[in-house]
Amino acid sequence: MPLRAPVRTSQTLTLRKLHCLKAASSEFSAAQVVIAISHRNQPELLRRALKSAVKQTLVDEKKAQIAVLDDQSNENWREVAGAILDHPAVTILSARCGSPARSRNQLLDWAENQPHIRWVARLDADDEFAATNSLEALYRQADAQNSIAAIGSNKLRINGSLSSNINRASPEELLNTEALVRLIQNFCIEGQERELPSCNLLMRTDTGLRYPNIRSAEDHWLVMRLLFDFPDRVSVVSEPTYAIYSLTGNDTQSNRDAGYWSDSRKKLAFVAQKLLELKNNDQKLLGYGLEGAVWLEGDTVRKEFYPWSLTATEVATLKELLRNRTVPIPPVQWPKAKEGFWHYTAPRISYSTIGKYIPFSRLVLFLQTLYKAGIATLNIKRDNLRLTPEGDLHYIDIGKDIQPLKTSYFLDMCARLYGIGILGYDDEELVRRSSTLRPEEALSEIPGFANFYRDLISGLHIQDSAVLTGPVAENEATDVTLLIKCCAQDADGLYEQVARIVTQLSFPSTFAKTAMLVDGYAGPFLRQYSEPDLQSVLDQATRLKADRLIHEILTPPKGTESIQAIYEQWFGTSEASHTHTMNNAPL
Repeated sequence: MPLRAPVRTSQTLTLRKLHCLKAASSEFSAAQVVIAISHRNQPELLRRALKSAVKQTLVDEKKAQIAVLDDQSNENWREVAGAILDHPAVTILSARCGSPARSRNQLLDWAENQPHIRWVARLDADDEFAATNSLEALYRQADAQNSIAAIGSNKLRINGSLSSNINRASPEELLNTEALVRLIQNFCIEGQERELPSCNLLMRTDTGLRYPNIRSAEDHWLVMRLLFDFPDRVSVVSEPTYAIYSLTGNDTQSNRDAGYWSDSRKKLAFVAQKLLELKNNDQKLLGYGLEGAVWLEGDTVRKEFYPWSLTATEVATLKELLRNRTVPIPPVQWPKAKEGFWHYTAPRISYSTIGKYIPFSRLVLFLQTLYKAGIATLNIKRDNLRLTPEGDLHYIDIGKDIQPLKTSYFLDMCARLYGIGILGYDDEELVRRSSTLRPEEALSEIPGFANFYRDLISGLHIQDSAVLTGPVAENEATDVTLLIKCCAQDADGLYEQVARIVTQLSFPSTFAKTAMLVDGYAGPFLRQYSEPDLQSVLDQATRLKADRLIHEILTPPKGTESIQAIYEQWFGTSEASHTHTMNNAPL
């Protein structure tokens, strides 16, 4: 058996790959309420959470079901969690999410796509319901008040001991914007222990809200947005207490130690105060996020960035990138920064939102234009994409996620836009996560993407393509040859990888010749990292040459005399007659 390189993880663009390991029985699957629990390697605590969930009156009445999402736990987690997972109300899902926020968003995406589910109740794996009617109380009041969400109170478990203090959800505090901002300031800045009761949440599946993918306080950010955006559509239930919340979670403690906990809360307090100022000034708020707030002044769109969002250097880079007025990004002006706040203005455009899919031709034109301009738009998601009155696709999130183009950025843009616009994926289906997959393995999981990207790259590279035209090299390096080496282990995704290399390195100057050296050794390899397929490599090399991406295919000598001649020429000896050692190491 050949030796293999150790398994390593890296940040790779991958699918979530949601799988249903066990479905709830038919008597529960029609329930309109789902208790959503995500976990990663918390099977003992999950068992406690599930025991409290199955005792809920709504579950007992078969009006609520339970969904457990496992995010890449150890293989034996189900054995440790035990028989409670066999309860007929429980659905077991698995996915590659990569963070608590993305796990919760996967559950929200899943619930939104279920035909019967209308409400999602949050319960963390290390928490539990405080009473058997906790969920019912929120559901009944939200339903009676025609709300889109309900927030409850919680008790605290600190280092295993139940505290007598209750984090009470007060309608006078949460449903009054000024009182809400004072609460946020008090626990974020002043050190008040009582926080926004953001983990005690029941929310409709059609709100469209998702947790921001940040290291800490993502639940506070979502609930603050819920209360700011829909102050008249949220119910607050003080009693009975909704949950017993644990303050000793691994993620919570590590975030405190690393400073993420404090930093995220300071930013939350700043944004809350800024939103209150905009509201008091009767500004027509168009949107806000982790980078800045956008509002309308007459026919002018203005975005003000938070102090931590942009540096002067980043603004200078943005100005230079956006000087090209033909790019599919709104034209902006950058007035002088005041009081440390960078901001831009842009004319109001009658944009329309994109649907589940984007017209293929518009999507390709968008990518083509950005490629020619040398611009990468990295935050590809539906909220940041719009259609002009003429039907052209535009990117409207102007900030630090607009970067000078490079190969990895362009690949990310293409894959994410293809997933959203052509396959109809949810925004977070395809993002960079810690993964053991090689990039080409991960991308091969996206149906049809390899052909799409190959055609796009080929069209950008081949000047007489009938589909697309790419940038023309300004000069030719007549004394430089580009030599690309590969072996049988590179078979998976070789065409796309070589096309990407050639395309990126051939502009603004092209090479006198591009040659591809194919190692003729078929395997096995000393440090084998993938299944070798020499014939596939040769076939793809032939196709690369036919498509004029390379000029020449080179293969090492095979015969004994030729091999000995090479050794004599380069090393002054003709005694060796093999290309590899007995242990498969290359000579």
